[in-house]
Amino acid sequence: MAVQVALYTEHLDFGRYQGVNATDLEQLGPRLQYVLQNATPGVVWLLFSVYIVIHKQMTSPALDPGAGYEHTIQIPKNILQNSLEQFVLSVTSQLILVTYLEPKTILNIIPTLSLLFFIGRIGFWLGYPRHRGLGWFLGLWPTVATIVYIGYRYVAIYF
Repeated sequence: MAVQVALYTEHLDFGRYQGVNATDLEQLGPRLQYVLQNATPGVVWLLFSVYIVIHKQMTSPALDPGAGYEHTIQIPKNILQNSLEQFVLSVTSQLILVTYLEPKTILNIIPTLSLLFFIGRIGFWLGYPRHRGLGWFLGLWPTVATIVYIGYRYVAIYF
């Protein structure tokens, strides 16, 4: 799947929209910067998730944590926790991924992974708890494919 996504994204030109071209990504520093800049949708999602938890807490009896109403904000807390876990995996795997890829591939695969994460989180939130599968799939499986790929590359280099 990762190979299919990489091949498909070769036809895209996300760099054109971001004012970046492949020659800008020859060195490690600009590659890492590109990943971090494209992590913005995920950071925005985390801020939104924090806001939802705070809003639910402030507008419910759960405002007092000792009052026994924590269950009323459990769903937004679960979504925030899951989003944070997936964000850490996604960004960390992308930071490692760019050390293995060619610049032209980086230009397209990193924004694709970031957008899939963001869209997946929205789907997860809208479908939670019973119909979160599609959002979970869109957010997690590209990250899993990335981790499998970087694991393969690591083993191929060091073992």
